[in-house]
This record gives sequence, structure tokens and C-alpha cells, in this order.
Amino acid sequence: MTRLAALILSLFISFAAQGQDFDRSVFIRLASSLVKIEALGADGTLSLGTGVAIAPGRVATNCHVTRNAVTITMLRGGLRWRVAGQLADMTHDICLLHSPRLDATPAPLGKAAALKLGQQVGAIGFEGGIGIQFRPGRVTALHRHDGSSVLRTSTPFTSGASGGGLFNTAGQLVGLLTFRQRGTEGSYFSIPIDWLSASSNDNGKYVPIAPLDPKLRAFWQHAIDALPYFMQANSLAVDQKWGPLLQLTNRWGSADKVSVEPWIAQGGAYDGLARPEEAIKAYQEALQRDRDSSEAWFGLGRIYAKQGNEQKFRLVQQNLQRLNPDLAVELARERPTQSPQSNRSKS
Repeated sequence: MTRLAALILSLFISFAAQGQDFDRSVFIRLASSLVKIEALGADGTLSLGTGVAIAPGRVATNCHVTRNAVTITMLRGGLRWRVAGQLADMTHDICLLHSPRLDATPAPLGKAAALKLGQQVGAIGFEGGIGIQFRPGRVTALHRHDGSSVLRTSTPFTSGASGGGLFNTAGQLVGLLTFRQRGTEGSYFSIPIDWLSASSNDNGKYVPIAPLDPKLRAFWQHAIDALPYFMQANSLAVDQKWGPLLQLTNRWGSADKVSVEPWIAQGGAYDGLARPEEAIKAYQEALQRDRDSSEAWFGLGRIYAKQGNEQKFRLVQQNLQRLNPDLAVELARERPTQSPQSNRSKS
């Protein structure tokens, strides 16, 4: 068995263990687009990650994988290629690597902007820097940021998978696996492939491998008050700081009058403050902007469950079942056991 065949077989076995409804042949084929990244620092430390071929001789990965490197090597199927140059976009955490002799099939590119909440996706990366793994899941949030959306999904990934690929069910690359925020259990974040530089095929833009500017940080690596609003909101919610979260949503809503996100976060803040009627209004305001916001429906469902409003809870469940079956299952665990309206009718 050739090394490439063994690599593809390992992906097939990993996929089969997941028991999902994806077309397996699509994702098995994507194995030839993935490479393992070894970034060696001047002090001898080795950073491991994953890269995805996006064009002949060119691979996209995360800059936090390669930022300290003095040499970068890409590996696949027992073969090794030295990286000749790098094009870094530190703010977005996208580093493009140039290796002229690289033998990897470029992945077809999709659009993160075309994704919908609840849509099925698959994450592929070299977890632990060792074996390639496929992890299925769904899009759980689309966080508007810098002209596109940071993708939050339920597709788990661990160290070594950073820079790996997030693919839609057609096998198109829509994002790069990037980070997980503290306390957000089951939430994994990918940067959108839409941020890919238009200069990726310009050889003159690539520079020799050397440590990147240590003063520069990706958008998700700043101090909390300098993070994007959605990350600040996540952090405050994890710490149950409902008052500060409510204040943040007011600033957020003023800065972004289109997105549903400030209103969903505001609904969560009011819920945490035990102000259900105001929470309902916030979630309804979100639904005015996007009738298919599964997060807003889920928030409403939780309020109705606490109120014992079986009729409205069922309506929410119907919408969630259509939009995001995983959230519908999660909400079902909070189903009201007794309806105040029913109690009044019996008295």
C-alpha cells in the first residue's frame, strides 16, 4: 500500500466512525489537499499545524502556526517539501505558503458568505500533529466581522489541526480551523476563506521565511476590551456578567444596526437578569431582522419553557426542527412540564 493510499484509508476509517450523512467520497478526495505543517523556531521549538492547498504550490494556514518559524516544512504521505516564501495577513490569521514543487491537489474554494445556520460542515486536520481526522458538525453561528463572517461550528478540533480545512457538503473549502474561545463548550471558530488575499498568486508578494512581527496579533488574540463584540459578549456570558453584557449589547447594536447578534446577546443578558419579557422582546427584534435565526428561536424557546408556555414552546420547536435539528434536540431537554395556562383552565 502506498503512503498516499494509507493516508486516504485513515481518513476513510475516521470518517466511517462518525456515522454521518456526508458523501464519503467527497471528503476522502480532500485528503490530497491537506498537508501537515512543521514550523521550526530559532530556539529549536517546533510548532505543528495543518495547511490546505488552494493553488498549485500554494497552501493556506494560520499565522499563529508559523509566526516564529525560521524554516517551514510541509508533509503528506511520507513526502516533505520546504517552504520558500510566505505571505502573511496577521490581522486575519491567514498565512499563505509557497512551495513550487509541492504535490498537492488544490481544494475547490467556496464562499463562507453562502453558509446558513444549521448547515452541515466538516473539519479536516492533523489533530495532535499526527493523524488526519474528519469531524462533522453544523454551523452554529455566523459572526459578522470585517466584511465577512467568522464561523462558529460544532466540529471539534484539537492542537495540530489549526490551519486545517472547514468544508461544506459539496467539498468546497469555506474556512480555516483557527481557535476556540474560553468557556465556549462545543464551539469552534474558523476564519472565512473569503478573507483570502487577492495577491495569493503574486510571487512578488511572498517573502523568505523569518519570524513575523511580534507586535502584530490576530483579531482574536487581543485583550478582551479590544476583541470583536461577539467575542466580548461570549466572554461576559461565560462569566455570567449580565449587567456588563447588557451594556455591551447597547453599544454593539448602535455600531451594527443590521446584524441579529446584538439582539440575541441582549436576550441572553435579560434572561440572565431574570427579566423574561424584555428577553422575549430582544429575541423577537432579532427575528424581525432574520426570521430564520435559529439562535433567536432557541432563546425564545428557553424563555417559554421557563414560563411553562407549552403552545409557544411547540411553535419554537417546529421552527428549530426545520432550521437546526441539533438545537431542536437540545431545546427539547428544557420542555415545560406544566403549563400555567392549563392550570388556570382546570381551576
